[in-house]
This record gives sequence, C-alpha cells and structure tokens, in this order.
Amino acid sequence: GYGEQQTYPVIHAATYVNDQSMATLFVFVLVMAQRPDILKRVQDEIALVVGQSRLPDFEDRASLPYLECVLREAYRYEIHFVDLL
Repeated sequence: GYGEQQTYPVIHAATYVNDQSMATLFVFVLVMAQRPDILKRVQDEIALVVGQSRLPDFEDRASLPYLECVLREAYRYEIHFVDLL
C-alpha cells in the first residue's frame, strides 16, 4: 500500500546515516591507534577543560579546539574512506 512505499526511503536514509556514522567512528579509532601522540594531546586537552569528574559535552566544544580539529579531520578522512568501499 501507499504507506509501505514511503517507508523504504526512511529506512534507506537511516541506514545511510548509520553507515556514515560507523565509517567516521572507524576512521577516528584507526587514526587514534596509529597516532597515540594525537590521542594523548586530545586526552590532555579534555582533562584540562573538564577535569576528571565528568565527560565533555557539546557546551565544552568551543573550549576544545584541538579535539574539534581532530574530529573535522576524521570527517574529512571518512569521505575518502567511504569512497573506497
């Protein structure tokens, strides 16, 4: 029926978003495993900004410029990674 036809694009879009998120996460983990110096600098920046008592949240993002750059690089790498699949 009509309702079933409209469901498929929604499912496809959700799958695409999930695949993109997983690709970005995979790239981030891969780069952090290859570059422990970058991981250490990100950890140090987070510890300096939020301390040990809590996790960073979106409100902390402006105070975490190095992490922001690393995340942007992961997004950029992810675009090329997905092209290879």
